Amino acid sequence: MPTKSKTIKQKHLCRYISIEPLIKGIGANVLNLSPYSPDFNPIELWWSQLKSFLRQFSPSTTKMVDTLIATALDLGTSKE
Repeated sequence: MPTKSKTIKQKHLCRYISIEPLIKGIGANVLNLSPYSPDFNPIELWWSQLKSFLRQFSPSTTKMVDTLIATALDLGTSKE
């Protein structure tokens, strides 16, 4: 039998504290997620590196931006 669960984001936790007993009362579990942090998101790090790379060249046209992005993609690896 599948378990019932409810996911609650931490920043809204104060609103849900009063309903947590109600959720548990019907046999469901409340799962509290950790706060969002861009430090733990690999795509955020990649975008930061790409923007830094682009700033080094100060591209003035969209064609230059496209070329630099293509170059950055060629230079990068799946682990970066």
